[in-house]
Amino acid sequence: MAEMTYSLPVIDSIKIAWAKVKGAKGTIWAIFGMFFVAEIILATLGSFGLKPLFTVLLYILQIFSTISLMYIGIRRAQDVPIHYTMIKEALNLRTFLCAIGFYILQIIVFIPPFILCFLGGYTLMYGQHEPSTALNLLASLLYLVAAILFLILSMRMWLGLAFVIDKKMNPWEALKNSFKSTKGNVWNLIGLAILLILIMFVCTITLGIGLIWGMPWFLIIYGEVYKRLTSHA
Repeated sequence: MAEMTYSLPVIDSIKIAWAKVKGAKGTIWAIFGMFFVAEIILATLGSFGLKPLFTVLLYILQIFSTISLMYIGIRRAQDVPIHYTMIKEALNLRTFLCAIGFYILQIIVFIPPFILCFLGGYTLMYGQHEPSTALNLLASLLYLVAAILFLILSMRMWLGLAFVIDKKMNPWEALKNSFKSTKGNVWNLIGLAILLILIMFVCTITLGIGLIWGMPWFLIIYGEVYKRLTSHA
């Protein structure tokens, strides 16, 4: 009998992640605050000179900030007691370099939809010189296929950075495991992504007050999805 593919319970994952926000807000916002202050200091120093250098340092700091917050979100989803000092477990040169490597690998994977977008733009531009309904339809089709392919690839690679941060995998291993773990759950992840955007939008328009709960929840739901999909991969 063929093994059944695990289907991510989107609503249940959202509810569980929301329940785990309690007791996690202080730690997550403390980490965010530390990096935010550091970024302000770097930006201020850069205004006095050596701006290119401080710009690079600022980008590096932002990557470390992302790694730290995602790590805490994953740990909270795994029901591990969290504290801001835990970020030192994720802040190391290897994780940083592997995260950079994974970002680069993502760009490479996205080359096909980028090419389709380029072809669509070229076809549309050519169609303006030689008016043709067929060319316009072809350009629209290329754009549509590119958008669908970009969305699918984004969902399949969504857990890659978590594998780098949590399992200390290299970029290629992280990519393969992300594809493996998200198999059969593309539509569930797309639905989750839409709900995430809507919920974070609501949190934002409430004068940002909702983000007090929204940002920790956003990090924890990522960890919750990662935990569920990897445990059933």
